[in-house]
Amino acid sequence: LKCKGRIHSKNDHIVKEIAHNHVSNCGKIEAAKAVNLIKNIAIQNVELSTCAVISSTSITLISAAAGQMPPVSVLKRTIRLIRQKVQAAPSNPKTLIELVILEDYKTTW
Repeated sequence: LKCKGRIHSKNDHIVKEIAHNHVSNCGKIEAAKAVNLIKNIAIQNVELSTCAVISSTSITLISAAAGQMPPVSVLKRTIRLIRQKVQAAPSNPKTLIELVILEDYKTTW
């Protein structure tokens, strides 16, 4: 069953409003907020393990949201991808004039 909820507008005025045919799912909304919080914590605290990031957020979840959360394996993959995106190397320059070597890449360990 697909939701029929729509709003028709003209020049920033609502012309017609079609009601939703389902009840709201607050658990799904809270789960989406929790996933975004997990992403933010993963970016800000790179030294935390993935399990620590997930558990720090899941402690505060209500039971309705806990049932709507993605599996732990998906959350771990999300954290890994977010961290890789933040630490990604710069793109290859097209000319030598565009070549800028960042400080992080000038020294080796």
